[in-house]
Amino acid sequence: MGVAKAQSRFVLMIPVPLKDRTGRPVRKSRRTAVLNRLLSSLGTWFGSATVLPSWGSWKEEAGSPLSIDKGQLIVLVMTNREKYRRHRSGVARLLKRAGRDLDQQQMAAIAFHSAKGSIVIQCRP
Repeated sequence: MGVAKAQSRFVLMIPVPLKDRTGRPVRKSRRTAVLNRLLSSLGTWFGSATVLPSWGSWKEEAGSPLSIDKGQLIVLVMTNREKYRRHRSGVARLLKRAGRDLDQQQMAAIAFHSAKGSIVIQCRP
């Protein structure tokens, strides 16, 4: 096991909801198709992509009740700033299509540069 300083790491996270814009569950086949498309495209562009389970909460607008989604998934990508910039428009197109397929009001990708002092732990069997 080794520890290495992460240089120029960029993290991209895309929440994939369990529910549509009306609060009804999204059909599993639709969600699977969206996830396969995201994993394929992001894996091709950035070298890898991982899906993780996650809970999420949001408000449609100020004053509206809080919605809690206990079944959302997060697609996680680690890359660098240059690759992210090169594929940003493709990511936007993927999000628009995913939003239509999942009947969402909007979709989001959260992208941030990892902290300068962050470390990557590499484990080898």
